Amino acid sequence: MKNILLGLIIMAGLYACDNDDYLDNSGIERNYFAVPEGATDEESVLRREFYDQNEVYLLFSDTLGYREVTTLSGRKEMECELLNLSYNMSSGSGEYTFAFRPYETLAEKRAMAEFVGNDVLKNVPKLFRPYSVLLIGNMERSDEYETEELSVYSGMKAMAIACENVLELQPEEKVRLKNILVQGMVTSKLSSIPDSDFTLFYSYSQQYYGIPKNQVPTPIQSVGFLENYYYDFWKNFNSKEYDLLAYVEEIFKFSEFEFRETYAEYPIVIKKMEEVVKVLQSYGVKIYTRN
Repeated sequence: MKNILLGLIIMAGLYACDNDDYLDNSGIERNYFAVPEGATDEESVLRREFYDQNEVYLLFSDTLGYREVTTLSGRKEMECELLNLSYNMSSGSGEYTFAFRPYETLAEKRAMAEFVGNDVLKNVPKLFRPYSVLLIGNMERSDEYETEELSVYSGMKAMAIACENVLELQPEEKVRLKNILVQGMVTSKLSSIPDSDFTLFYSYSQQYYGIPKNQVPTPIQSVGFLENYYYDFWKNFNSKEYDLLAYVEEIFKFSEFEFRETYAEYPIVIKKMEEVVKVLQSYGVKIYTRN
């Protein structure tokens, strides 16, 4: 009874408050990834054209924009909307913090945007494209133990891509970077492909999934596994998840000729590669095509 009475008193107090004491949340919800309407500067035009061509938002900073909010006391304040690159659905915020060095010139921004749009996204069907790409010169990721420099990081809201010497990239460097980015986009959304599509792929090594590491025959390639996660203490190389991930990584690392030459002694590895390529191609991923 006391709890009910207390609740009624609180509600009465709330209704008695002046409307100005509440946060003003009546404005139209803004998409902070999109270029504001009416912005005509060169960078805004570049970002808008990039989205129109690729249906992916283009960012050059983790500062998405500002908005005016009304506090409980009625005071107007400007609030900064920042990109939370480590955001995830399970916790809302990851354990990492990021530091970025943005590009200093429009020429760098334009060159990187054109590379990502023309060389990368044209090889990636919409299913695997990120919601947005953040293009910067340098990126560092930190946790409580260490700080490391990264060139690529895939988050739920954006894929961050760091490339310092964008104006000096040689053709072979562009090919290597393109493969890294396409692989990153595909692997980050592998779960979009139904597991049943990989039934044949899984069947080749089915009897060895989940068993103790020391019970898997060696060399592990003889039964269809790759070494990508074999020495990783925290990941089970002979789980379906990391078996598939290892093949996707290796397929983008090598050309088809290089893959077949590298694993020529292991027919089962070649068959599993062919099956992964077949599935990816069925979803529009341009890999190992001959035209």
